[in-house]
Amino acid sequence: MIVRVTLCRRVLMIFCVVLLKVIVHVGAGIAITVLRHLVPPTHPYKVDFLGFYVQQRTGLSNFTHGLVGEFIQHVLTSPLLC
Repeated sequence: MIVRVTLCRRVLMIFCVVLLKVIVHVGAGIAITVLRHLVPPTHPYKVDFLGFYVQQRTGLSNFTHGLVGEFIQHVLTSPLLC
């Protein structure tokens, strides 16, 4: 059973699909998603993990720090993407 919950206030909306994902919208310019990735039982580590995605960042300060700051201020590169 999938339970969906949405909480809306003036500038904040939180949408939650229980055990799968949480989407947070702040105002009209900030959207952050936390997604639960389920790892198959045959995977060598057998550990589920959370994916953290900043979808819209308009309105975030250049001084944003912590987990959100890591995603918006640093450019991550991978040799696999080049």
